[in-house]
Amino acid sequence: MTEENIFEEDGQVKDQQQAAPDSEEMDMKASQSYKFDKIAKETEKGICLTMGEKDQWLPKSQVEVNEADSTVSIPNWLAKDNDLL
Repeated sequence: MTEENIFEEDGQVKDQQQAAPDSEEMDMKASQSYKFDKIAKETEKGICLTMGEKDQWLPKSQVEVNEADSTVSIPNWLAKDNDLL
């Protein structure tokens, strides 16, 4: 059995081919689009969307809001944490 050298000449670790992510990891990266009625409030870091009867605060760093068609793309893990899934 041969050992593979994982270090470059300068001591840095070589780029290793990463294994395919498991289904739980894929679910963490997946997102879904949701319709919202209006933007209720907004701060520098958060946005509050009215979705049906409920106002939902979301971190701007984690969502993509499309005001033109009133949709927001939310990662599945965040949607689950906020009882949207």
